[in-house]
Amino acid sequence: MRVGGEAAGRQSGRPPAREAVTALIALYRNDQLGFHVEPTLENGLTEEELTEAITHPAFYAGRPDARGAAGQLKAVLASADGAPDN
Repeated sequence: MRVGGEAAGRQSGRPPAREAVTALIALYRNDQLGFHVEPTLENGLTEEELTEAITHPAFYAGRPDARGAAGQLKAVLASADGAPDN
């Protein structure tokens, strides 16, 4: 079995980047999220679905990491809208 790419998307029925975002939160790799959040949105995941993907691991990986991920999402969305991130 091949990991990543189309194979991962077919197995879950969702864009594979959602799983990457969730795994990065669980592994405390918020510094890597910026590379995955924007492509996840571009691949068709909605802002609401991505927010859920960030919120759910908070119960397992801890709130600080989920909050960091939420900040990354906010920054990406703000730059996509052309608004300054706060």
